[in-house]
Order: sequence, then structure tokens, then C-alpha cells
Amino acid sequence: MSIRPGLRIYAPALLALAISGCSSVLPPYLQKAASTPNADEIRTLATPTPIPTPVPTGTPVPPLAGAPVGRGEIVFLRNGRLWAAQPDSSGERPVVTAGSGSIGRGFAAAPSGDYVAFVVDGDTLALLDTASGQVHEVDSAPDDLIGALTWASDGSYLSYFIVKYKPDDPTVASVQIWQVAMPPGGPNLPIANSVFGITPNGFMPVAGLDGQRVILTQFSTNDVIYSQALILDPASGFKQLFPPNVAVRYKVWDVTRDRSQVLIGEDNALLVAPLGASQTGSLRQISPWDGAVYSAARFAPDGGRVVALRTVLNAGGEEVTRAVLLAPSARSSYPMIILGAADPGSDTALAWHSESGLVVQRDIPDEDAPSLWFVPLDGQPGRRITSGSDPVVLP
Repeated sequence: MSIRPGLRIYAPALLALAISGCSSVLPPYLQKAASTPNADEIRTLATPTPIPTPVPTGTPVPPLAGAPVGRGEIVFLRNGRLWAAQPDSSGERPVVTAGSGSIGRGFAAAPSGDYVAFVVDGDTLALLDTASGQVHEVDSAPDDLIGALTWASDGSYLSYFIVKYKPDDPTVASVQIWQVAMPPGGPNLPIANSVFGITPNGFMPVAGLDGQRVILTQFSTNDVIYSQALILDPASGFKQLFPPNVAVRYKVWDVTRDRSQVLIGEDNALLVAPLGASQTGSLRQISPWDGAVYSAARFAPDGGRVVALRTVLNAGGEEVTRAVLLAPSARSSYPMIILGAADPGSDTALAWHSESGLVVQRDIPDEDAPSLWFVPLDGQPGRRITSGSDPVVLP
């Protein structure tokens, strides 16, 4: 994507919003509550303006070369390419190259493991078929921005946003929410459109439910901020995930595979609640009040345990971030295990691998590039895998 100079005003902040392992992860300095959308804004979204629908070819794209990836392998980013490796460092190899283009952060594996979705140069959405190694282009938005890749819990649809810019103008014109059905080859479906001439607020997908239903979170280009969450069903429109007085200020981190529980939070707290809870008392804080800041929270596959990044100040006043595991308990907060506490560096991303451990991205002092580590769930020291970033484990 060739970004016009003026677009750089918006692109870095919107790219930060669109990163999948952190799809609703914003740095603390970008986080504060936005205003609740009024009825005009919701109607605008529920009845989007007509959008031309490109039809993908469904054939391999020549500049993109792919290779098969096996279940349990770690897919990660290095120098604009997707690589894969086993947790024991074996089998390391590039699996998607983009010719002269560069693959960005925010790629996402389907729940079935059949596909990995990724974006090239910010404006081309593609899928890697993990069984065959074929790569298919599914959408392209020259001079605009594609991101926030979010799979339905059953893998039937992939949702994403396209940030549209005004021609020859650095101002955002709209944020469009699109979906494409699996397997690829059919039309891309525009399901919502937030017009910035009416409101500075836009919406981005953060968690997929069944079929076309998807949870969106609100943000504002005035300050790149988050606010309330909505459930969008293209067949019936919008409804609030929580009533306005319950959880407007919380980020949505994740939803269990059976869609019964939602994991939400603010900087210093993690909470779980039944999906669609109607009372404040339905929210349960699972993290202790210990002054730590939590981010990148995810449910474990069992839907009970939770993994997250926890940031504290060490004795020298420096921030240190470690992955933690919180397990359900009758206590008010879940017992917590700090993972790889004695390891060097600071954790910056995580992915659940198995009952044995997590894969974490780690920044080590005096090293130029981040590295990937396998960290046991029992708190024992981790093991370095390779260099790279943004780990995703193929289910």
C-alpha cells in the first residue's frame, strides 16, 4: 500500500487497533471512555450505504507463495514474512512470502486450523490454506487500510474492517465492516458502515460469535479510544453487549468457544461474565487488586482458565511484563501463577499452545529483535525457540 503523507496521521493508530493478538489492545495512553453512540449513529451503522462488492478470484495469487503448516506449529512474523516452527525449534521455515510486499501484524488462524488470514502492505487481505499451502487473495483496498481480522467461533466467516480515506485528503471518511464466508471463493459482504461525516466514532470487530454474529467495539479517531461493545447480527442489526450502565468502560478481550462467557477488563482488572449479562452483579473480577496492569487476555481452550500479560514495576522502578495463568476458584479472585518469572526480558505477546505451556514473544535487553519462547504452565523457566514476533499457534 502506498500511503499518502497525510494518511500517516491516522494509519499508525488504526494499525495498533487492528492487531489481532491484541485486537482490542490499546496502549494505556490511548485508553479512555468514549461517548456512547446516539440513535443516529447506530442507525447509520445498521443501514449502511451501498458498497460495491468485489468478487475474489479464488485462485492462487502469483506474488504470494505459501507452504503447508501442521497442527500445533507456531506461525510467526519475521522480516515481513510468515514463518513456522515446532515448539522444540525444529522445522523452522518461511511459509508465506509476499514478493516485494510485506506482511503486517494482526494475522489470525481459523479455529479449525484450516486457514491463516493475513494482510499484505496494509491493503490486501489473503488466506493461506494450511493443508495445501495455496495462498488466495480475498480482498483488496488500494490506498485504504484493512485490519482487525476476526474469525467466527465456528470458522464459517472472517470479519474485518476497511478504513476508507477521502480522496486526496488525510481525513478518514468511513470505517466499513466486511465479512467473507469460508471456504474462500464467494463474494465479500459489507455488513456495516460508520460514516465519519456524521460521527467521529467507528467500530471494529474484536470477537467472533457463531456464523455472521460478531462483537464490535467502538473507537474514535479523535483520540483512538475504546468504549462500549455491540453485537452485530447482519440479519437483525445491533444490540448492546451489556446495558450502558454495566460495562461501557471495559475492553472486550475474548469469548469462550461455546460462547457462554466473555472476558473483559480495564487496565488494572480482568473480569468474566455470562455473555449478554444484564446486571452489574454478573461481572466477576478474577484478577487481584495488586497495582498490576493487564493486557492481551485470553481464555484457555477449556473456557475456565485465563492467560494474560501482567505488567508491574520492579525494585528499580522499571516495567516488567510476564505472562500469567489464572485458574477458576471459589475465591473472589483466581489463584495466579507467574510464568517464566526467572526468565530474562519482558513478555509482549502470547499464544496458547497446549496443556504444557504458552508461546510468548519476549524482548531481551541488548537484543535487536524480539524472540519466541515456550513457557511451561507450572511456572518453570521457559525455553527459547527462535527469533520472531506475533506468535499464532495453529489449532
